[in-house]
This record gives sequence, C-alpha cells and structure tokens, in this order.
Amino acid sequence: MGSKGFVFGNFNVFFKKGEKEIKDYVILWDDIQFTDKTLFENLVKILPTWDVAKNFLKQLLNFEGIMIKDDRFLINNEDRIYNYVSKLSINHEQKRAIFSILHRCNIDNINYPPPRFNGAIRHIVQIIILFGFVFNKEDIIPKKLKRINGNPIEIVYNIGHPNNPHSLDKEEFNQIYQELVKNDFLKEVH
Repeated sequence: MGSKGFVFGNFNVFFKKGEKEIKDYVILWDDIQFTDKTLFENLVKILPTWDVAKNFLKQLLNFEGIMIKDDRFLINNEDRIYNYVSKLSINHEQKRAIFSILHRCNIDNINYPPPRFNGAIRHIVQIIILFGFVFNKEDIIPKKLKRINGNPIEIVYNIGHPNNPHSLDKEEFNQIYQELVKNDFLKEVH
C-alpha cells in the first residue's frame, strides 16, 4: 500500500504500512488512525435516522466487489473501491465511512484469513447490530445482547473482542449474518 490519499470533499483517507502481515495496512482519517470505535462513533453521528442508516447499508452492500464466499468478503483494488464510492449519492462523510469499511474488511481478510477467521463478516454484523441498538430495532439485536445495558458503541465494540464476557465467536457472527439473510433484512436494504 502506498501513501496515496483519497479525498471525499473535506475528508481525507490515507493508508500506511501495517505491522501484522506482509500486505497489512492501516487506514488514516487525516492524521488519525481509523479504529472500529472511531468508526462506530462516526456512524452514530452521521446517520441520524433509520432510513438514512438503511440507505447507507444499501450503498455499502451493493458494492459489486463485496460478497460472501467461503466466509470472506472479496474486495478488489483501492481505485475500484474509490471509483464506486465517489459516485454514490450520499454525503462526503458517509462516503469516507463506506470507503473505510470496505478497506477494513480487506484488512481483516489479510490479517485474519478465512476460513479460519471471519473478521469481515464480524465487522459488517457489528455495524448492523449498532444500528439495531441506536434505532431500537429489536429484530436485529441478538438475544444474547438484548439484556446488556450501556453505551451501544461500547457494547458493539466489545462483542468483537474474544476476552470480553459479551463477545461473540466466529460461529455466532456467522449465524447472525445468516439469520439476517434468512429474515430478509439484508434483502430489505439491497
């Protein structure tokens, strides 16, 4: 990954070499390293209603390079992702978020390759569950998580960490994803 920058209005995204695997890279929003927690905080801020969040998911999941195959999202090169995202009819901050999410899925596939891991599915499911908490959509919050009180951002962030008492494992994330597909939730946003 080069130090090439991508611009969405006043919002910049850069990449720099990561340290986990040979092809690993990290995402920077301006000079700040992109993290799941900063993404979740940003999504809550920039997606004020359920309809806006559904449209955001639709734009994210309609990228033709993102699909499930052997427990992984297949994502093509950064220019192709940029060309897709830059043409979306959403605001620049939302474009930056989608661009970064697609690359975050790609990074997970590099550092935690399927089929042993499923970081890309985990990441997408966490975003959907976050929307469930924020917009009171009980049908997309797993039963295991409904009884947890607290900040939705912290809850969703922590379910992705294996040493947390509320964490979900690979099979649970896959099951949730399959249930969302079976219950036509993902069809609703496609």
